[in-house]
Amino acid sequence: MPELTRFIRLSAAVAFLFSIIGLRESTVWVEPTSLRAGEHLVFAPDDESDDSDDDDVHPAPGPGDFLIPRKKGKDDAPRNNDALPPSVDRPTPLDPINPRTPEEKKKTEALARYMTGRLKLDKTDLRGAYTEFEKAVELDPNAIAIYRELVPLAFDLKKNKEAMQYAEKAVQLDPNDFQMLHRIGRYMAEHRNLPEAMKFLEKAAVSTELKKKPGEYVMLMRDLAVLYTASEQKAKAADAWQIVLDALIEPAKFGLEYQERTALQGDSSSTFEAIGQVMLDAERLDSAVKAFEAAAKARRGNPGHLSYNLARVYVKTKQSEKALAELQKYFDAQLQSKGRGAYDLLAEILKSMNRSDELIGRLETLAKQDPRNSTLQFFLADAYVTANRLEEARHSTKRLWERRKMSKGMSAWRRSIVARRVPMNCSKSLGNVSLQRATRSN
Repeated sequence: MPELTRFIRLSAAVAFLFSIIGLRESTVWVEPTSLRAGEHLVFAPDDESDDSDDDDVHPAPGPGDFLIPRKKGKDDAPRNNDALPPSVDRPTPLDPINPRTPEEKKKTEALARYMTGRLKLDKTDLRGAYTEFEKAVELDPNAIAIYRELVPLAFDLKKNKEAMQYAEKAVQLDPNDFQMLHRIGRYMAEHRNLPEAMKFLEKAAVSTELKKKPGEYVMLMRDLAVLYTASEQKAKAADAWQIVLDALIEPAKFGLEYQERTALQGDSSSTFEAIGQVMLDAERLDSAVKAFEAAAKARRGNPGHLSYNLARVYVKTKQSEKALAELQKYFDAQLQSKGRGAYDLLAEILKSMNRSDELIGRLETLAKQDPRNSTLQFFLADAYVTANRLEEARHSTKRLWERRKMSKGMSAWRRSIVARRVPMNCSKSLGNVSLQRATRSN
């Protein structure tokens, strides 16, 4: 492309120079046979007298000399605008053996339009480039290279309807062009058209050409996995994420280059922790463990969150001891992001181990270590109520009430009390919480 630009500029400069020195005027020709050995023609300057000898020869010009055409003199015989002297045979036009067909002429013009469009695109003249590409595709509707430029440009110019029409045509021309299909799918996703996006990406995924480029295959499956996850297709999402997970763990096996691996790991949707969560939701427990353990090994993500997720996996796989150990790591980090879910999980684990009687004791220990955790304090109070230890429940919530940090936790606790049909009466003054003796009704 730079060579073409330089050629155009050089041609313009030469044309301008010739227009100045008068090259458009007719020149006086000298028979080549009149030249002697070692001699050559020198064109006379414009101010040379008309009676100068046309056959003069001069020594060879120096390095800085120019050859300047001389205007036709009065005594010069007319030549009927011929480009050659009479003694020289005039060339006659040659008829091509295989003349261009109208279709070939159209393709040639289409190529010229295409190149013009590329030049305008380089100059950020998007609308001008789009016009040239449109004319090019009208002349040669089967040139896939034109569609590869035209489709994304149409989307950039918000010509979505035209873009889709050209995209469909491009896919018809080359069903194995996975790059075109991938590009169209991503544009569809960006425009929130998930069904169409998945359709194009799925076609790209089965392209025979794609199998030759495993790195691009992994990136394509990542995009498909994101769409499947967003549309809550858990099984398909897990299948696609499995490929990404395997590639992240063994990048050399999948031919992942450094840039591709970095892009995957830098994307929040394709972290080990995010993949593990999808696998857990899809009941792909082995893969979930693999992903969470890889996240812990790579030290990516919050260690406490990873431990919580591992505990969930171990509960589902009946590994209660491991689940309890991982959940304790979450508690030790004094995190609150999982809310009551973490304490519900603790109760579930202890129940599976026939150790439910340890729940209140563990909660009391956690509450002492993390006294400002209102969610924990009210969960403990709920456990007291369940065990009919109402006075301890009152003391558990009193301090939080006094610090005015009870609104969210108290509301949840109150709903829990009501669900158990335990009457509760709170005085209007803050800091004075009294629980009447609660009795469960039959």
